[in-house]
This record gives sequence, C-alpha cells and structure tokens, in this order.
Amino acid sequence: MATRHRTQDERSAETRAKLIDATIDSICEHGFQNATTAEIARRAGVSRGALQHHFRNKADLMLAVLDSICGKFASGVSGIADRHASLEERCDDLVRTLWNIYGSRAYAAAIEVVLGARGDPKTYARVREFRLLSAELAQHHWAEALSDVDVSSERLTAIMHFTVAAMRGFSLHAPPRSDATFYGEQLKLLRTFLVNALRADESDDDFDLPDDSWIELIQPPIDRVGKTNR
Repeated sequence: MATRHRTQDERSAETRAKLIDATIDSICEHGFQNATTAEIARRAGVSRGALQHHFRNKADLMLAVLDSICGKFASGVSGIADRHASLEERCDDLVRTLWNIYGSRAYAAAIEVVLGARGDPKTYARVREFRLLSAELAQHHWAEALSDVDVSSERLTAIMHFTVAAMRGFSLHAPPRSDATFYGEQLKLLRTFLVNALRADESDDDFDLPDDSWIELIQPPIDRVGKTNR
C-alpha cells in the first residue's frame, strides 16, 4: 500500500504539539523560570528556528500551554450535554472529565505559568486577558451541559466556580500518602456536592457576605486596576 504523505498543516500541528508537550515537561521538571526556549526546542527535537516559526517567544509558548488546557475543558465538558443522561450520570462525567484536566501534568505547568508570569507585566497582561476569555468559554460549556437543570444562571455559574476551585485545590494538595484511593474519595464527595447543589432550593440560601478586602492585598497591581475599572 502507498504511504500517505502528511500535509504541511498536519506537520505543522504535530510540531506545535511536540513543542507544547516539551514546554509542559520542562516546566514540571525545572520550573517556569528555567524552562528556556533552548531547552524546550531540545526536548521537542526541533531547531530554535523551527520553534520561533511557530512561537515567537517564550510568552507565546506559555499561552499555548494555557490554551491547551482551555481546549480540553471545552471539548470535555461540551461532550456531556446529553439530555438522556441522569443528573447523577452527568455530574459523575463532569467530575471525571475535570479531574483528567486538573489532575494532569499539563495543569501543574499551567499553574506555574500563571504564577510565574506575574514577574513580567506584559506577559501577565496577556495571561490575564486569556484567563478572562477562557472563563467565559468555560461558563458557556458548563451551562450547555446542565441547561435543563432548574437553577438560575447565577447559581449555575457559582457552582461551576466552586467545582473548578475544588479541582484546583485537589491538584495542589499533597496528602501524607498520595494515592488513587485518597483522590477517589475526594472526587466522590465533590460529585455528591454537585448533585445536591443543583437540586437544592435556592430560596433557602442565607449567608452574610464576608469581608473581601484581603483579596486586594494578594492581587497583582494589574488585577487591582482591572477590578476597579470593571
């Protein structure tokens, strides 16, 4: 049989994927600051020129890592919008899908990108803008997956943010014995929360808002300005 030759677009996509994977590995093993373009090109098995053909600089590579996470979230959550599945089944799928993302090396690298970029105002501005846009996209797919559930859009969004925050916490948490059983129990608790929160009567909600002034103290200046201008 004749071998099909890959198109230029296919070769380009393969090279980009290799560079993103190499970036993730480099960040996980050596940290954000030490993940140089030279090291990433070496890991990917491409020349520096080839790297710069696809990504102009390190900032572009770091944003590509974040974009890959966003893409996985969108494709994973959007595939759960099945009206024939029960709420329990969809919540189970959501938890499993999200853990495949937030429990991965790619997300560990993404965390370092977000934190590491704070030292470079230009890069952090791009990261911040990307995060705002990706949050809107995530909210859209989340609402689509649960559009038939009888809750307000505000509550649905709040539940999404809580779920994502819990996943982020799981990914950063280091228990005395890190194993599948530990995380399995945490994920089962989160699944139970999701089902109960989506079925709860919103009229029963009664909670005094806490003082949030401490948030200002830990935010980078660009986030404080953004918050003021919104």
